[in-house]
Amino acid sequence: MINQRSSGIIIYTVKNKKILYLLLLHGKKYWNFPKGRMEIGETILETAYRETQEETGIKVRDIKLEKGFRNSYRYTFLVERGRIIYKEVIFFLGYIKDMPIHISDEHKDFKWFGYEEALRRLLHKNSQKLVREAHSFLLKKHYAGNRKS
Repeated sequence: MINQRSSGIIIYTVKNKKILYLLLLHGKKYWNFPKGRMEIGETILETAYRETQEETGIKVRDIKLEKGFRNSYRYTFLVERGRIIYKEVIFFLGYIKDMPIHISDEHKDFKWFGYEEALRRLLHKNSQKLVREAHSFLLKKHYAGNRKS
C-alpha cells in the first residue's frame, strides 16, 4: 500500500451578507476545492497555500485562515498493477476579499456558489461533508442567526 497526502483550502468570501464558496471545475467532470499533493519537505499548510495559489492565483498574503478549522477525509483507490493508494486529504478554511481568480490549466472554470448550490455542485460525498462542516463552523463563529447564508 502506498500512502499519499494532499491538502487544500476551502476558499470563501462574503457578498451581501451571503457566504460564497469558490469551486473549481476539473475538466468537465466535477467541481471541487483547490488542493493537491504534498511535495517532499513541505508541511501540510505549505502544500495547501502552494496548491491554492497555483490553481487560483490567490496569494498567501490574501488568505485569512480561520483558526480552529482543519478537516480531512481518507479514501483508497487502485492504480496500475493492482497497487492500492491510501490517500488523506486535509483542508483548511480561508477567507478572501473580492479579487480576480486566475485558474490553472488543469481546470476549465471556477465559480462562487452559495452554500446550497455548492452542495449540489459537489458530487463527492467527502466534499459535500467538508462544505457542510465549513459552513456550520462559519455560522457558529461569525454569522449566528443567519442560517440560510
